[in-house]
Amino acid sequence: MQQLLIALLLLGHLTASAQRQRVWLDTDMSAGKWFGDMDDALALLYLLNDTTVDIAGISLVHGVKHADRVTRQLLLWYAPERNINVHIGADSQREIGVRTAAVNALEHSLSAGKLNIIALGPATNIASLLQLRPDLADSIASITFCAGRTAGKTFTPTGGKVRFSDYNFEHDTAAARILLESKVPLVLAGYECAEQLMMRHEHYAHLRKSAHKGDRWLYRKLKRWENVWRTFFGVRNGFIPFDVATVEAALRPQSMAINNVTAGISVAESDSRSIIKTHEKPYLTVFPSGDGRVVSFCAESPGELLGKLLISIERNEP
Repeated sequence: MQQLLIALLLLGHLTASAQRQRVWLDTDMSAGKWFGDMDDALALLYLLNDTTVDIAGISLVHGVKHADRVTRQLLLWYAPERNINVHIGADSQREIGVRTAAVNALEHSLSAGKLNIIALGPATNIASLLQLRPDLADSIASITFCAGRTAGKTFTPTGGKVRFSDYNFEHDTAAARILLESKVPLVLAGYECAEQLMMRHEHYAHLRKSAHKGDRWLYRKLKRWENVWRTFFGVRNGFIPFDVATVEAALRPQSMAINNVTAGISVAESDSRSIIKTHEKPYLTVFPSGDGRVVSFCAESPGELLGKLLISIERNEP
């Protein structure tokens, strides 16, 4: 009887593992820098808190030295038992097509089975993989990319004074073009997907007095990021954690406002600030119909997503 019980428990564990989505996170983690956004850090915590996924690995793109240090520290604080490997990838768009540790690891993981790739930064690593190993495209179940917009949409948060760029796309347009030209199912889940998702001080204030060192670090960085939004962007009602919506679109597309559309890249007059000021810039735009690459586009997040995000940062253990 005891052996039968053990066998049933083991079978249940194996079945649950088989049912979990196998995902790969590609991130340009900048949390902790003076002007570093907190989106990737919150997205990682949100993903770590999700029992429906198996994180096969994490790759780092653009600003990789800082990203490596912070990502490993977050994993040490919040998932020390998980043994999730972190791999350094391209440090800039100039390294597209270069075989990095991230490309090698992603290649190895894909050879073991299908992956859903969540791309929270410029797509340099993923494009490099598709260039170097196009035969592995069929092993990619989907790529969910934090980028793209509907035609004519400007990225201006309510009450804000700054128009945002489509950062991940604009910092490696060649990589985005490779994704579009591939046959891999592509989900675009950027600004519009997260526009209604506003996080404020009251949502994370409890972290300040937590017994957990990571929570207290998170509080300081979130507060500073909210101050950046208030001081430099003119937004006084919080900040948008964009990448959390991207993760949700990857894991539970049925809960989001996602439609099949056509996508393409065009050049038009610039509508935002940029590191390099130019009169024109490229746009990754989607249309309801027409000629072009068919993709899925996330236009809105459900109202309950903020609550789910807050649950993922409720940990208050020493």
